[in-house]
Amino acid sequence: MLPARKDLLAHAWIDRDLSWLSFNRRVLHEALDSRTPLLERLKFLAIFTSNLDEFYMKRVGLLRGVATVESEDDPVTRVGSTRDRLAQIRQIVLEQLAEQARCYQELAPLLAEHGIVLATWDTLTLAQRDEVSSFFDRNVSPALTPLGLDPAHPFPFMSNLSTNWGFLLLNPDSGEFIPVRVKIPTLLPSWIALKADVAPGERRFLRLEDLIRHSTDKLFPGMDLVDATLFRILRNAEMELDEEEESLREAVTDALQQRRFQPVVRMDLGPQANPMLRQGLMERFELTETDVYELPGLLDYTGLFQIAGLDAPALRDPHWTPLPPPRLPEEGMDLFAAIQAGDVLLHHPYDSFDLSVEDFISNASIDPQTVAIKMTVYRVGDDTPFVRSLIRAAEAGKQVACVIELKARFDEARNLLWAEELQKVGAHVTYGVMGLKTHTKVALVVRKEGHDLRCYAHIGTGNYHVKTARLYTDVGLLTCNPAITADVVNLFSLPDRLLAHAAVPEAADCADQHAPAVPGKYRAGNRASAGRSARPDYRQDESGRGYGNGAGVVSGVTGRS
Repeated sequence: MLPARKDLLAHAWIDRDLSWLSFNRRVLHEALDSRTPLLERLKFLAIFTSNLDEFYMKRVGLLRGVATVESEDDPVTRVGSTRDRLAQIRQIVLEQLAEQARCYQELAPLLAEHGIVLATWDTLTLAQRDEVSSFFDRNVSPALTPLGLDPAHPFPFMSNLSTNWGFLLLNPDSGEFIPVRVKIPTLLPSWIALKADVAPGERRFLRLEDLIRHSTDKLFPGMDLVDATLFRILRNAEMELDEEEESLREAVTDALQQRRFQPVVRMDLGPQANPMLRQGLMERFELTETDVYELPGLLDYTGLFQIAGLDAPALRDPHWTPLPPPRLPEEGMDLFAAIQAGDVLLHHPYDSFDLSVEDFISNASIDPQTVAIKMTVYRVGDDTPFVRSLIRAAEAGKQVACVIELKARFDEARNLLWAEELQKVGAHVTYGVMGLKTHTKVALVVRKEGHDLRCYAHIGTGNYHVKTARLYTDVGLLTCNPAITADVVNLFSLPDRLLAHAAVPEAADCADQHAPAVPGKYRAGNRASAGRSARPDYRQDESGRGYGNGAGVVSGVTGRS
């Protein structure tokens, strides 16, 4: 007898959140794997934390909200409730955090063997303590703002992802105990490079929070330090867009302003946290014991990106330089003629993104035969050559249209900025459709060739982001096949058509025989959701790298949105 359908489904379905934690476990495994070069292992420890932070800000924040409205008497919520899932998440994360801390403790002595010493205060020589003391006076103290946590002062605002010292001070004259909070400045390096008593070929660093902890006599002269607790908070980052807003731009702008004040969803504490401070913060942030994590190692491993970026080729993966796509011409030759000769399939990062996709838009922006350029923007990063090319094209009188997805999580502010820059030069900017996320990556170039117009298109996975394109495995297609480009032309007219409730024309029947920009189920009124994905968005490290749960592959780790 065949199993019941519900039994088959029970084995087939995997909880999305538990699946994501399994993915992030594979990221952690890259750090645990002794075959991985040392600095790359540090990098993966930082990526693991960055990923986990985003998971809590997005998913756990949402689940906590759902759990608060679930009824204990409701049989639907009683079976497989959100509270149960949160408990599972916590148990898995605690195990992973302990594993991460053990890995860091193992890596520190291995790094020291290669001349990279992550020092603690106790290991500093007198000369080194004098050095960092002077550094504190010049570069740290002016950036610190101690704020009282006692009832006589308003409770200070604490920003998302902030690491803080909670100091308990004693006034020896009055016998009064004074709790104080000091935020670790985010614009200063997480690790301070030492020069005194450093052997030739050695690099020695001290954590910024250690320096602040051992400089309280300067911060609070005449006061005695009774206790010190390091803590870090994460706030909910899910944005609820107001559907009543007149424009998506206004809705996103308003939501961004509110994001800073979203509820705290997790608090991390260093070892031996002060019970009074712990309880006070929990009450202030309305947290339960299940929202608090006492960590044995670092609170914020993302600071290790600084160490992972050191110039030490022997401790890093070999540098990879993408190759010029064999079908495309050398610099100065006609890229559009190469596309006319046949479709060009690109496999990144092996095929150079810069010499294919970036050149496609850059060449079009200065090409006298180009009359229009249209493209989607999801994540393009800072100082992107794509926006610069679009601006150059608009200034040259070409028609430029850009669909900018304002709901690209954690890139909303950047995309608003690029939208403003494009609008300043007369480009036509749309923001997609409320309730949908435009995740497709397509670009269209329209050229006047003889008496006719010819359309060229790029369709690809990934993002138009030159840094991540050097790391992720993605595919792209450069084509001037009318069956495909006609579909792309229709795609770019969709946002306005949807807003006007107009019917969307089908592409030519022959387009279905090729690789259309939009799956058939999205046509006729719902094509703006093309490429909309259930994958979590990715975070980028300081080098522009990002990891998430998606289709790309980097060093054996799938991911990115």
